[in-house]
Amino acid sequence: MSSEQNKQIVRRFVAAGINGVDLATFDELVAEDVDFDAPPGLPRSREGWKQNRLLLQSGFPDAYWAEESVIGEGDTVVWRGVMTGTHTGDFFGIPATGRQIAVTATSMLRVQDGKIVWQRMNSDDLGMMTQLGVVTLPM
Repeated sequence: MSSEQNKQIVRRFVAAGINGVDLATFDELVAEDVDFDAPPGLPRSREGWKQNRLLLQSGFPDAYWAEESVIGEGDTVVWRGVMTGTHTGDFFGIPATGRQIAVTATSMLRVQDGKIVWQRMNSDDLGMMTQLGVVTLPM
């Protein structure tokens, strides 16, 4: 597949699978044995990625990932964006705060034969914790 086709697969995955919380899209576009950058306690697999998305949904039901940029080279796609949402439910043990957040993230993915087979993500977790009031930065 071309770099452009791989970028379109990632864009479709973010739009339907992540933003739309359409778990069938995970089945269609993510390899069952994907090497997913899972948080502790979740399997590094398609099922683990689904569980992770549902955990985010429980804490931030209105979570939305807005694309800032997408770069593709061969089978590798880098997706950067901002997640916004309102913390209205439990999120990894943090009770709802009602606060709105905006967190940047960059995800590197590998696509083979039309499926995402590998993913790594860097997100501004400290920024999220600060916005939720869990962490106070010294000034």
